[in-house]
Amino acid sequence: MRHPFFTRSPGGFSILELVCALVIVVIFSAIAYPAYLNAITTARRAEAKSALHALMLQQERYYLTHNTYLAYDSETNDGTFKWWSGESAASSYYEIHASACPNKLLDQCVLLTAYPGTTKVRLHTDPICGNLMLDSANNKTYSVSKEPNTACW
Repeated sequence: MRHPFFTRSPGGFSILELVCALVIVVIFSAIAYPAYLNAITTARRAEAKSALHALMLQQERYYLTHNTYLAYDSETNDGTFKWWSGESAASSYYEIHASACPNKLLDQCVLLTAYPGTTKVRLHTDPICGNLMLDSANNKTYSVSKEPNTACW
């Protein structure tokens, strides 16, 4: 005589089949979730890089008329430049600041820095790159490591 646990009712699944299917779904989810998070981080990073390039072009236009670059952040911005990376501050994941390059004056060089997930934009971390930086000499750097990383730029 067979145990009732192993008998198959017509039109249904046994508990063993359901558990196996659940285990397979969990394994696939465990594999796919980190890849999904990586894709999201890469997309947000691409948005920040695009914003940095657009703002650098705007800074160069400003330089042509005023013979200097404009330093700003979210507090001191007069509306000339946007300080966020996306369509609006509420939908952005990076806050952007402009300052003079280290050891240079603002009429010589400007450094744009995109900070991920500050209190003024949406929560986001970028453990691979950290802050993204672009200066007026087109030097592209990031804050996490000094080692070359093609994922950042």
